[in-house]
Amino acid sequence: MPNDVNRWGEVEKILSELGIPKEYSGTSGIDEYVPGTITFLSKPKLLDFVKPNLGAAILVNKSIYDQVKDIPGNKYILVDHPPKVFMMLHNLLNKGRESLSVDFDKGLIHQTAVIGKNVKLGKRVRIMPNCVIGSNIRIGDDTVLRPGAIIYDNVEIGSNCLIGPQSVIGEDGFRNMKDENGNMQHLIHTGKVIIGNHVHIGGQSNVNRGTFKDTVIGDHVKIDNHVHIGHNDVIGKNCIICAATCIGGSTTIGEEAWIGIGVTIANALTIGKGAFIGINAVVVRNVPDGEEVSGFYAKSKLAWEMKEIEEMRKFRKYSSRGGIHKPKYV
Repeated sequence: MPNDVNRWGEVEKILSELGIPKEYSGTSGIDEYVPGTITFLSKPKLLDFVKPNLGAAILVNKSIYDQVKDIPGNKYILVDHPPKVFMMLHNLLNKGRESLSVDFDKGLIHQTAVIGKNVKLGKRVRIMPNCVIGSNIRIGDDTVLRPGAIIYDNVEIGSNCLIGPQSVIGEDGFRNMKDENGNMQHLIHTGKVIIGNHVHIGGQSNVNRGTFKDTVIGDHVKIDNHVHIGHNDVIGKNCIICAATCIGGSTTIGEEAWIGIGVTIANALTIGKGAFIGINAVVVRNVPDGEEVSGFYAKSKLAWEMKEIEEMRKFRKYSSRGGIHKPKYV
């Protein structure tokens, strides 16, 4: 209860500083608003969602405010960064809400969990049903392992992390070499996996241990479901890696990079700080800091879009002359 009191006290203080009346006590999306809640608007393309008399407190920046201030029946709150302020309020209002609640008979570790030797758990670590934790493991405070997560030996996981259901952390990577008879043999990996603080790894994802050096995931990295992180990879802090992405081994990804859905990145590449990799891109060469790439094989997003425009122009010109015919099969 004291934590709840502190949380509500903090929320009320922030609402007061922003000039939001206490009756606006919940949150909602601008496209699914609920009267009496707080929402935000930061993109002009969403202006059509703002209707008269929504009964909402809408966080807006200066450019948006000038466009909505005369729409009656709402309260418009001017802030520099509406998404950041909204997320802070939303998370405070919903702090402690579980998306998966499991009642444990004894403490925070489910009785079906299997735990090896020399495992150091921080405060309030939750280990859900059917997890397997190897030996020589360190897990920081307030980290949660969802059902069926598997943590191999010699893994370090920071505080406030979430490891999704059936994810595998620390299994050997895919490195094979020929033996004296010319047959392929698996190379035993001796590196570790080191995961920073506030890292989210979605369900059924895989993070391989390093061959000799460590696989490292920086603070605040968010990894979606069904993602493969290869051995020796180094992921900089605050990266976003979307679902079904496959990253080859020994690749370095700089801070703040965005990796889109279904991306494939070859091994031993460098993806620069703040780079943006578009959906389903296949990346086979290094990407500079801040570069946007798309396509197969991935190239500058602008170059790829220009090529697509040119191809469409040719197609329209050709089809307008009657050049499109059904194929004839013999």
